Amino acid sequence: MLKKSIVIVLFLGIFSALFIVLDNMNNSIKQAERAGVVQQEIVKVKEKTKNKIKKAEIVGQDPVTAGYGLFKRRCLGCHTSDKGAPNRTGPNLWGIVNRPKGSSEGFRYSRQLHLLGGVWTEAEISTFIAGPRAMIKDTKMTFSGIRIEKARLNIIAYLKTLKD
Repeated sequence: MLKKSIVIVLFLGIFSALFIVLDNMNNSIKQAERAGVVQQEIVKVKEKTKNKIKKAEIVGQDPVTAGYGLFKRRCLGCHTSDKGAPNRTGPNLWGIVNRPKGSSEGFRYSRQLHLLGGVWTEAEISTFIAGPRAMIKDTKMTFSGIRIEKARLNIIAYLKTLKD
């Protein structure tokens, strides 16, 4: 009888411990879900704030200053803009407006860009930075593009200042 009582008490203890562990796991899952929802809300707020700041930068400044800020954030990682500066992943953009396509010294351009010929007009630069692969399928440029026309025009306003 004593053995049965000990077995029953042990069984009830293990059974209770199992319920406590499961309850703790359930609470942890609920907390993690709530934290995930909170984190998603934080990300949404940050994105909205970032978009508002970007729009304010685009609208609230003169085009060249806004374009320079956008260029620094979106282009400077791959391109240089100082006269005589070396190419990076992308070519140096000094004097790019109305410059012959594919003419940056020492940079290896894609075949299709060479076949286009002509010069980089403001309209073509805008089309290209809106979606490089839409204009030149085999471009080495992995940049997804800038959809906001005002932002592209501001970058071009800055690029137009890069000349002698």
